[in-house]
Amino acid sequence: MTKIRAFDGLLVNAARLQTIVSPAYDSLTPEDRRAFSASHPLNYINAMHSLDEYPEDDRPSLQQVLELNASNLKKMLDRGDFKVLDRPAVFIYRLAVDGHQQTAVVCEIPISHYDNGLVLKHENTRADKEDLLTHYLDAVGVSSSPVCLAYQENTDIDRLIASITSGFTPQFNFHAHDDVEQTLWRVDDESTIRRFQELFSQ
Repeated sequence: MTKIRAFDGLLVNAARLQTIVSPAYDSLTPEDRRAFSASHPLNYINAMHSLDEYPEDDRPSLQQVLELNASNLKKMLDRGDFKVLDRPAVFIYRLAVDGHQQTAVVCEIPISHYDNGLVLKHENTRADKEDLLTHYLDAVGVSSSPVCLAYQENTDIDRLIASITSGFTPQFNFHAHDDVEQTLWRVDDESTIRRFQELFSQ
């Protein structure tokens, strides 16, 4: 069985969506990220700097880059760019562009699911990238890049998602810098969360 659960976290301030929400990190080259950061100094991408954005002959240390990221995140938190969730939640998250859309359930799952085979890996990861992400998490204290998983087709899960997306007002609905429409529904009532847990446990 897959044991999903709701999670605590930070949610972007709705009044600052267009300023704070960044393009997908992996969709930009290091040069693009550096240029975007410079032209959007309040954007969250300024908390995701990496060494490859800097020329080799003028490159800071990893520790300096991580400290910069942590400092920029603190400034965002101090400005009120994010709000702490008042109770654990799962989210329904939809991306839509050019007539195509994908909808996901955003939740936590135990890391142990990778070890016991409940989550099947489709590729191996590089140890150096794992180390960088670990250092980032230790130094900056947040994770903003969820791992995307697929689950076996389940009409009951589909129906539950549809009941939320068609019956409730989304928390957010906006077009990001890359013109991808993003829609987010927050699910924090315990009965719906339990229903998701029951369905995924099957």
